[in-house]
Amino acid sequence: MVDHYNLDELQGTLEGCSTQIGRKTEQLHLVEEDSLALAKRIRDIELEIEKLYEKHHVSKEKADFIEECDTIASVLNQFMVRLRKNKVHLLQEKTFEMYRLLSSRSGLIMDLTIDDRTYEIKITDRNGHAIRRSGLSAGEKEVFAVSLRWGLAQSSELKLPIIIDTPLSRLDSTHRDNIVNNYFPNAGEQVIILSTDTEVDSNYYRTLKPLLSGAASLEFDQRQELTTVRQGYFWEKGHG
Repeated sequence: MVDHYNLDELQGTLEGCSTQIGRKTEQLHLVEEDSLALAKRIRDIELEIEKLYEKHHVSKEKADFIEECDTIASVLNQFMVRLRKNKVHLLQEKTFEMYRLLSSRSGLIMDLTIDDRTYEIKITDRNGHAIRRSGLSAGEKEVFAVSLRWGLAQSSELKLPIIIDTPLSRLDSTHRDNIVNNYFPNAGEQVIILSTDTEVDSNYYRTLKPLLSGAASLEFDQRQELTTVRQGYFWEKGHG
């Protein structure tokens, strides 16, 4: 009877162990599934981290590029400011240089300045008083405009043809002499003067002739309502 009891007890114990083993095996399967899921999650996170690193790298490159562009823009802006100041200073210098040669009041003028931001032009006399351009005579205004054109041509450094239409009509004899002798010969590499015979007369024409490559006259026929180009200046038509 005792041996039979021990056998039943041992069998019960074995059955209990088998049940526990089954449960533990099932738990192990669950743990393995959780482990696989965690391993997959880890791989997914690692991929996300790699993508974030790539995005960060691209963003950093873009940020560096934008910063570099801002730096270049700042340098260019500084260069433009300095270049504008230099150009305005050169324009001011060249304009005043010609104005002193042409103006009959050059001895009364001390300085001519141009603001490098507003481009306002200021003329001061030898006493330091500002001279209003509105107070200048028609001839002086013409001389000032010619001087400014000269300054613009010189400061631009562009070799453009210059066309001067009725250049002496509003000027007195002194201003006319100054412009014919100082401006016309230096206005540009190619200068076309559209003048009447009362402006560039025989004396002025004689002065300019060594500098001319040619001369022509425009003749208007009222009957035919037609303008014809004739070689030669007014009194030398047909002689080139």
